[in-house]
Amino acid sequence: MSALPTTTASPYSLTMLGRFRLARGIKPIELPDAIKRVIALLALADGPVERSAVAGRLWPDFSEVRARSNLRTALWRCPEASDVIISTRHHLALSSEVEVDLTHMLDQLAEASRHPEQEPPEECLDALSHDLLAGWDADWLDVVRERTRQRTFRLLDRLVDGRIDEGDPFGAIDLALRFIPLDPFREPTHAGLLRAYIAAGNRAAAVRHYSSFAERLMRELGLAPSEELTAIVRDLLGVPHPPGPRHRGGVGDVRVTHVRRERDEAADAMAARVARGFGER
Repeated sequence: MSALPTTTASPYSLTMLGRFRLARGIKPIELPDAIKRVIALLALADGPVERSAVAGRLWPDFSEVRARSNLRTALWRCPEASDVIISTRHHLALSSEVEVDLTHMLDQLAEASRHPEQEPPEECLDALSHDLLAGWDADWLDVVRERTRQRTFRLLDRLVDGRIDEGDPFGAIDLALRFIPLDPFREPTHAGLLRAYIAAGNRAAAVRHYSSFAERLMRELGLAPSEELTAIVRDLLGVPHPPGPRHRGGVGDVRVTHVRRERDEAADAMAARVARGFGER
């Protein structure tokens, strides 16, 4: 497979997949934590952000006046940040001279999904396997992480399906196996792997994987695979009752119903205790 073309590097590079790192060329730039968070927030925005919004997200436990004061102080104490942060009276934005790894890697993955005959750069797949801003804890970041994760997986789904359509099921298998550990219970990724196994002529591997996933799903979450996932094994392999918790020994459906009933009874009991607690006040 041919490799996707690369682009010319920007003067500044911002790494957010994994640990935060801002560099000019190959030289890292040391920054206070507050400025790191300002830069990260701006890098994840679609455009300029109002100063009040930046302050509110980064200092949510402070009043608006205090939060805006904290933002002004952070910018004033770090004049070197003016090279990468565009500041106006009411808005802040990240300079276009900063190349953001997340944006770059997602663009490369999107390009690969449109041209599955081309190999996405290894650095792209490796980078996207890391957590966004690993080690950081913030409510606003949780939402962005989940949105980024879902976009990444949607692009990977397209790439896996494209590899299968291009007659490269083994490449599709490698991709699916590589990213399943990032979200072990995400069914579309498992579905892509099953289709790839089947396209590769490895029916036994498809059945084994389905059975293993069904067992883990029941053991850890008390759930059975969706009908859509089961249908891949049932319809494409011609297996009327795929092996798994729902069908083992003919009592699987009873197991699933029993687990769900226990879960519902526990929820009802908790609701009753809460209701009694409010009634006693």
